[in-house]
Amino acid sequence: FTIFTLFPALAAAQPPLRQLAKPEAVLGQGFTEVAGIRELSDGRSVLIDPREQRVLLLSSDLSDASPIGRVGQGPGEYIRPTRLFAIEGDSTAVLDVGNARLLIVDGEGRPAGFVDLGAECVGTGPVRAATVQAADGLGHLSIRRTNPGKVNILRAFPGDCDAVWEIVAELPGTGGRQGAGGIVLGGDTRPPFSPTTEWAVGRDGRVAVVHPDPFRVVVRHGNGEIREGPVIAYEPVAVTESHRQQRLEEQERPVLMSMRTRGEAGLQHRYLPPPPLPESTSWPATLPPFMEDGAVFAPDGTLWLQRWVPTSQPPTFDLIDGDGRVLDRVQLPMGRRLVALGESTVYAVWRDDFDLEYVERYRLR
Repeated sequence: FTIFTLFPALAAAQPPLRQLAKPEAVLGQGFTEVAGIRELSDGRSVLIDPREQRVLLLSSDLSDASPIGRVGQGPGEYIRPTRLFAIEGDSTAVLDVGNARLLIVDGEGRPAGFVDLGAECVGTGPVRAATVQAADGLGHLSIRRTNPGKVNILRAFPGDCDAVWEIVAELPGTGGRQGAGGIVLGGDTRPPFSPTTEWAVGRDGRVAVVHPDPFRVVVRHGNGEIREGPVIAYEPVAVTESHRQQRLEEQERPVLMSMRTRGEAGLQHRYLPPPPLPESTSWPATLPPFMEDGAVFAPDGTLWLQRWVPTSQPPTFDLIDGDGRVLDRVQLPMGRRLVALGESTVYAVWRDDFDLEYVERYRLR
C-alpha cells in the first residue's frame, strides 16, 4: 500500500465549534431503544428498536411510523434486529441476531429477502451474527475477530463460497468488547474510560482507524491507499464525580440477551442485569481523547468522531476527511445521543424521565 504521512509530528489546529440548536422534525412516539436509523434518498428512513423487536419506516417529516415485516422466523420476519447497514442504493440490511441473518429491506420499505449468516457460502464459512459490525455499499460484510493480543477487522462478500476474509485493519487487543445488541465478546475486563482504538466503515468501502496515542486517524481507501492523518490536538478532560456517576448509571441498565435454555424451544430473549463494576475499580485521572464506539461515517465519507467533554457540555464531534484531518466541529444540544447521519441531516435521540427515547432530525447544511 502507498502510505502518505501528513506532518505527523505536528498537532493540527482545531476549527471553531458549530452548534445544531433546533431540530427541523421530531417523531412524536417514544421508543425503548433506538439502535439505528438509515435515511433513504427521498427523506424517509428505517428505524430499529431491538428491545421492542420493531423495524419501522418513518415518513420524511417524521409524522408517521409504519411497521416493516413482523416478529418471526419466516420470510420478511425477524427476532432481534440490532444494527442497520446502508447497502446498495436505497436498500438496507437489518442485522437480525435472533435469526442469525441479514434481513434486506428495499427502497420502498418492504422486506426483500435475507442473507443467512449461518450458511456455508458466507466468506470461508458460518459467521457469528454478533460479530458482524458493518456492511458497505459495495457488498462487503465486515466482522471483528479477536485474537491473542490483537483484533482483526475482516471483510468479504456474503454469498461467495470462495471468498477469503480480507484483513482490512488490525487493532491492539483490548480484552473484549461489547458487540451488537449488548452481547459481550470475550468479556470486557478493562478499567472504565480506558483508551481504545476505534474503527468505522464507510459506504464506499473506506475504513478509518482512530488511534488514541498519538491521537490520529488512519484511513484505508477502497483502492488500498492508506493515508495517515496528522496528530490531532486535544486537552485532556479530567474524570469528575459526575463522569463516574454517569458510567455507574449506564452499568445499571438491563442488557437484552438471547439464549437457549434446556427444555425450551428456540432462542429465549430476556433482560439481564449487567455485570457490576468491581469494588476495586480504579478510575483514571483523565479521559481518553474520544469516546468508545464514537466513530461513524456520514454518507459523504466524512468521519464523525465523538469527543470526551465535561458532563456540563453538550455532545461534541470532530468531522474528519479522507486525509485524517479535522474539517469541522459540531455540537448537538445537551442530552442528545447521535443515532445516524443522512446526506445533510443528523438524527439524534433524547430520553425522558420514563426512559423512553424520542427521535429528532437536525439540518446540517
